[in-house]
Amino acid sequence: MPSFQRAALLLSLAWLTACDKPAPSPASPPAPAVADTSAPAPTDAVPPKQEAASGCQSLAAWRQQGKGEFEVLMQRTEAGFQVQMQLVQGGQHVQDAVLIPADAEESITIGDEDIPEFTTICANRWFVLNLPSERGGSLIVGERLNGGLAMYQTGYESSDEDTATITWGAGMPMVSSGQPGDPWPLEPLDEKAVLAPGTGAPVELQCESRDQARGEQSLSLQLDSAGRLSRIGYFSVVPEGMSCSVDARRSGEDPQTATTWQDAPHQATIRWGEEAPDASTLVITRRDGRYTVDTRELRLSEFCGQSTEIVQSITLRPGAAQCQDLQWPDPH
Repeated sequence: MPSFQRAALLLSLAWLTACDKPAPSPASPPAPAVADTSAPAPTDAVPPKQEAASGCQSLAAWRQQGKGEFEVLMQRTEAGFQVQMQLVQGGQHVQDAVLIPADAEESITIGDEDIPEFTTICANRWFVLNLPSERGGSLIVGERLNGGLAMYQTGYESSDEDTATITWGAGMPMVSSGQPGDPWPLEPLDEKAVLAPGTGAPVELQCESRDQARGEQSLSLQLDSAGRLSRIGYFSVVPEGMSCSVDARRSGEDPQTATTWQDAPHQATIRWGEEAPDASTLVITRRDGRYTVDTRELRLSEFCGQSTEIVQSITLRPGAAQCQDLQWPDPH
């Protein structure tokens, strides 16, 4: 099985435009997106008007028609194996990345030179990279959404001789891999079901709070380029030294501990475990440009040390280093 030994893979754009010419050496990889840790995300971002289109085509054909520029960068990071997509379309540059589980990376059966052949673009909206394995594989999907590129990974099953193919039907991409129930759709994401306006690149926001009686709190929110919440990290430690830690990531999680994410306008809900009352639930809302995290439905025993108190809600205002409006349980 070919391996990804290089630190990064960058597809040569010139190579993609003329399949009958010798492939030049790949260009140097672009710098990864730098998260904005201080400035607030724009509140008046307007997504560009998308060209009305339908159908699916190869990346090479899409490039030859002059519809834009598209690059893929794959690399190992401290967080896991990352697939990054960079797109220039309609004068706008957008980029984002998704992590895939370690077992999915280790089973990939194509090499660097095969990436263009296994990339399909549908309706100028869906950018789909097929990473096949011996049986089944993973689809890395980047969908134009809210002025950004919403990325996710989904698996599929197939026999040894089959792999996924992407065609167009019912107004969306359809996936076939030689299995019962084929084809199945890559359904459009809801344009309104985002936490914030898209910025075209990932954003990270942070705040901290220190109180002599309550201890220290820190909160980190990561948004993808389409304005969806992609990761949350919350940590608290009381003066006695006991702590609470909450960490959830939309992609790349261990399937045994994976969370369920639900998106709604200006809100994201993360669930650990089964349905209530046994599940732990965290709700993040955005109002007037501020982000509030509600922890009241978390099962504290799963995230905190014994007898540790956790804030019931905490608010982050982009650009402010101090967390705001901390709400604590009523004293007993």
